[in-house]
Amino acid sequence: MKFKTTLLLLIIVIAAAFYLKFVDSKKLSTEELQRIEKRVFRKFKPERITGMKLKITDRQDETGKVVNVREFEIERTPTGWNIKKPVSFPADSAKTRRILDLVKKIDQSRILVGDDYKNLDRKGAGLESPNVIATFETPATSMVFKIGYADPIGWNNYVEIEGRKAVFLVPAHFKDSLLLKTDNSQDDVRRDNIFDARKYLINSIIMEHKDFTVELRRQDDLAWRIIRPINDAANSDEVNKLLGLIEKMRVDSFVDSSDIFGKRKLRLTVIQGAVSQSLLVGNDCVENPKTSYARRSAYQQYFTVKNDELDPFMQGADSYRSRLFIVKNMFQDTVHLTVKSDGNTFEYDKNQNKKWTMPGVTTPLLDETKLDDYIYDWEGLNITNFAISTVAKKALANIGIQLILKFEGLDEPMELSLSKPVNGLVYAERSPGIYISFDENTIKRLNVKNELGFLIDSLVDVPAKRVREVSVVDGGKEFKLVLSSNKWTAITPNSVREIKTDVLADIDKALPISVKKYVANTLKDKSIDPASYGLNPPYQKFTFTNGKPWIILIGKKDAYGNRYAMLSGEPYIFIIEKDSYDKLNKLLDDACNAVISNKK
Repeated sequence: MKFKTTLLLLIIVIAAAFYLKFVDSKKLSTEELQRIEKRVFRKFKPERITGMKLKITDRQDETGKVVNVREFEIERTPTGWNIKKPVSFPADSAKTRRILDLVKKIDQSRILVGDDYKNLDRKGAGLESPNVIATFETPATSMVFKIGYADPIGWNNYVEIEGRKAVFLVPAHFKDSLLLKTDNSQDDVRRDNIFDARKYLINSIIMEHKDFTVELRRQDDLAWRIIRPINDAANSDEVNKLLGLIEKMRVDSFVDSSDIFGKRKLRLTVIQGAVSQSLLVGNDCVENPKTSYARRSAYQQYFTVKNDELDPFMQGADSYRSRLFIVKNMFQDTVHLTVKSDGNTFEYDKNQNKKWTMPGVTTPLLDETKLDDYIYDWEGLNITNFAISTVAKKALANIGIQLILKFEGLDEPMELSLSKPVNGLVYAERSPGIYISFDENTIKRLNVKNELGFLIDSLVDVPAKRVREVSVVDGGKEFKLVLSSNKWTAITPNSVREIKTDVLADIDKALPISVKKYVANTLKDKSIDPASYGLNPPYQKFTFTNGKPWIILIGKKDAYGNRYAMLSGEPYIFIIEKDSYDKLNKLLDDACNAVISNKK
């Protein structure tokens, strides 16, 4: 046999094996077949049911006098299940699904057919005047069954399906599950969720009051705006609170009378896609003043709602307005900020590593976290109040600060102007026609004049155990502390000696060196002379080496006893506190066991 023929036969055999395995996997096991065999409604498919009708007969006892007859009609709609009878209101979908699932899966304890069926006392079994008549409808047909009395043991009920010459004995809990109620109990079939809505799908909220209407609408970029009575950015936190309340708002109690509704004080409309749902709210409830009477506009069923769930929807438009100065989409990443003030221009760019930088400032002393915080302070800046347009326009005739922001993915920058202070306030126009104000001191803190506020607060921030050498030049004297073979040695021009004290502990106390304040940039401000701060020549020079040297130049004291200092190679003059300076000197005093002369 040729190789190709052999290969073809092998493929056919493998394919046949997989097919047989697939067919076998679809076959039901003996256990599953036996379980299905016991089911009363074997061909019942819940997904095909479009409606159900129930006629429930209430008796004094199981077989006693009829005291009430209740009828329910529930239909499936594109948005869920609705009760048509005895009231018009949405049905509890979970309870409805449980009924359908139970009908599909209910097992019979025994079946009466043939002579057993013919000889059954139908009246005694309650099938002539059944406790429940249930009808389940599909687009093509319907299924009707009757539930009679309990059997002599009391564990099962007699059940007869219309069109079949058989009676089933079915566990009693099946009948109990069909005894629907509208009595404000846990078994009430009416839905207690007022709105059928999901907060992430809602695209509009309209709150109509007696004298005004507030409309909130989700934009294409997912940001929320107030559409009425003004056109302004909405406060995302407040809107999310409303969305959460809408999704979870529940009926407190169903009521029958409409006479107590009174005058409408709120019409709350929720739009989700193409579906609109409205809640009408009337008077406070007489029995419980913490609730109000209400109803859904599409249904005549009245109920009460807790006022604390309604209160957030009773506010004026200002309650929902954004308090942020810079309004942008939450998914828009700021990549550039320009701040122009008093003839100075400062620019901030986010690099490819998502880190903020200052073009033209290349110092390693730049603190990225401080830059991040500064940009965040602008982005998270809250307004003090909304301003009167005439007052704001007058103030904006004198511009104090100009901002230019660029966002990732957008070509057009956002440009904003802030006025010079007027009576303690700074004014701005957040968007066309929307004027706002800030406290003068809030803006003053953000109006930086240079990069000094963005420099690191600690120098030589390295672990003490990594320092291998410390040298100090003090006037005309030079000292070195060198680590070798796990021992520290003090070296001067005239001596070499082993140090007995704990040098590592002293270094650990001295480092890092805390910067109290940066004073000046000698590179940008040529009028600054380091010599006037005692830094050229320096009073002292400390060098810490851990692979690379960190050279700190120490100058004269300031008015408070602190010391001016510089980091060699950097143009910045800064101040270190007296305590930090004393720790540097204590390192030498303890390590060298010598007094450094000529201290100032």
